[in-house]
Amino acid sequence: MSLSARDENAKVLGKLLGIDDDDAAGLLEMTVIVRAASDAPSQAVRRHLVDLLKRAVGRVLETPDVTAGVEILIGDVVPTTHGPVVRVAVTPAEITVSCEAAPEHDPGATVPEILLLISACYAAGMGVRLGLRRSFPLPHADTIRVPVDRLLRGNALVGPVMLGRIYLAGAGAIGNGLLQGLAVLDVEGEIHIVDPKNVTAGNLGRCVWFQERDIGRPKAEALAERAGPALSRVKLVARVDRIQTLAERSAGPWLERLAVAVDSRRARRRLQEELPREVFDASTTGIEEIVVHFNGVGADAACLSCIYDEDRVEAAHEQHVADMLGVDLADVREHYIGRDAAQRMAARHGQLDPAQLVGTAYDSLFKSLCGTGQLGVDEGRTVLAPFSFVSVLAGAYLALEIVLRISGDQPVHPYNYWRASPWTSPVLELQVFRPRRLECETCGNSMIRSAVKQLWG
Repeated sequence: MSLSARDENAKVLGKLLGIDDDDAAGLLEMTVIVRAASDAPSQAVRRHLVDLLKRAVGRVLETPDVTAGVEILIGDVVPTTHGPVVRVAVTPAEITVSCEAAPEHDPGATVPEILLLISACYAAGMGVRLGLRRSFPLPHADTIRVPVDRLLRGNALVGPVMLGRIYLAGAGAIGNGLLQGLAVLDVEGEIHIVDPKNVTAGNLGRCVWFQERDIGRPKAEALAERAGPALSRVKLVARVDRIQTLAERSAGPWLERLAVAVDSRRARRRLQEELPREVFDASTTGIEEIVVHFNGVGADAACLSCIYDEDRVEAAHEQHVADMLGVDLADVREHYIGRDAAQRMAARHGQLDPAQLVGTAYDSLFKSLCGTGQLGVDEGRTVLAPFSFVSVLAGAYLALEIVLRISGDQPVHPYNYWRASPWTSPVLELQVFRPRRLECETCGNSMIRSAVKQLWG
């Protein structure tokens, strides 16, 4: 039995605040009012914001209500409650999200919708934070500024960008966010959505395309079907599989562009071993920050194995999962449950059906069993997924960067690694170039480098 979306959100908040899950669930039952001016940018932010908040809090209203925990106003709108107010204002130079003062708003501003989506993510986070009505333990700002020109780097995003064929590894929260970002950009091409897992109830809290009737369906198929109409010039191909077992894998240089949205460090390292020509990657660290990273053949830049190298925290977590489930560490490092391991787990945990375990990710099973109390005390090491607005922020930034880099307008890419917080202004000075690690198990291996050269030149 998987956690519900409400339960997963409560677990995230409860761990953050150090409170009981039931108390956290009560805090998230807040009412948030979202109201917007009639101009186009305000309405676009409103649409995205309402969708994000509906997956995080109890009620989202677009009319006044004196019981509201917080009110979010977009454009020139007058508040109707005496509670906390978040204001969103759009100008050609920047988008401001603030709970301090009413920022300047230009109703005629022309701003690419991808930046309005990004700003909606920041506004959702600020609204939830203020609606809790208690001290928030993460670093945060009362005014967040999204710089339009600097994020676009002079690219007007005019005309269609030809994506070619992209393989998207992972149809979870970030994969959903990536397609939501691409849906508001002018793109054409083909995206193969590769994920062997099914939609669970908990996914509905953070995967913006999934609906309740998708529970039990393959994630890849559900995402392709839901996002398809919004990406009318992109062919979405559902692949209920893993990158490593796709039929075309043995046909020479095939993985030209890989977008990475999987949920484990080890899985990312294994994807790099497939020798893709270009990698576009995004991840989250709980609800604390997002990471975007890029690498390509010949750039001498850090690869996925460099960025997500094995550390003590990862090793300790994998050993803990193995001990709790009753399998070996080597099993957990395979990422997906095999037949033999499924039989051993079912022998130890009588409530489990081995036939239903095969192909499930170890972390997904571990999180589900811990959340429903079937493994006892998990020592606080349950894998927790972020709120929808954090995952969508990561996916939207990744979508923007994919388009900027593929468009060909920028021969020199300014960075390949960036960490950003969903709770403060994006700090572009933290966008850095990380070179490959000489001791990296993948790009530091001379045989692998030789194989990459033979594949891609």
